[in-house]
Amino acid sequence: MDALIQGVTLTPLKIIPGELGAVMHALKKEERDFAGFGEAYFSTVDYGCVKGWKKHSFMVLNFVVPIGKIRFVV
Repeated sequence: MDALIQGVTLTPLKIIPGELGAVMHALKKEERDFAGFGEAYFSTVDYGCVKGWKKHSFMVLNFVVPIGKIRFVV
């Protein structure tokens, strides 16, 4: 599933059902858009708030949204 912005790719999480709860793939090196690994961190965004990221001239970001929905403006 591609986004409407060139260079932005949306990949739905693969959900693996289980008796005690589902497991979701967030990122796999076999995916076509996997560009390597540098660091990982987690953040929350309060409902109705805007949270900005520092502007970079080039950066590959992999956002995972396990709960709720979020709108990204690029």
